[in-house]
Amino acid sequence: TGWLRVNYLSSSLTASSVQVSIEKGLLDIGEETTVTAQVFNKFGEVIENAPVIFTSSQPSIATVDENGKV
Repeated sequence: TGWLRVNYLSSSLTASSVQVSIEKGLLDIGEETTVTAQVFNKFGEVIENAPVIFTSSQPSIATVDENGKV
């Protein structure tokens, strides 16, 4: 097991929350999935094109690229 970290890179809009979704939670060796993140402001509105960075806590087990492909 491990964790996936999503960092919101602050812009002129302040993020209040981030919703992370994953297509498939458990993967077999060699399988792939995609993680997405939506960033919301304090009014619950999506901050369009909000820059996020995906990282894996255990890249020797699973990696994630800049587009959320695991």
